[in-house]
Amino acid sequence: MKTNNDLNLYLRSFFLDYLGTQRGVSRHTLLSYRDVIKLFLQFAARKRGKDVTRLTIEMLDASMVLAFLEH
Repeated sequence: MKTNNDLNLYLRSFFLDYLGTQRGVSRHTLLSYRDVIKLFLQFAARKRGKDVTRLTIEMLDASMVLAFLEH
């Protein structure tokens, strides 16, 4: 099972390497992505009955994303 640390590494890589370096998006775009991911993680934590720091990548499946979008 992947750990929360893996999730942290994936998110960090997404923001710094992909969005920041490869895509070169603006600061405003980074902040928008940050805000929506924060909302999604808080939503997923409530649905799973866990603290955000206890979420793992496996807990963030397609059904969770769809539930978040419907919310």
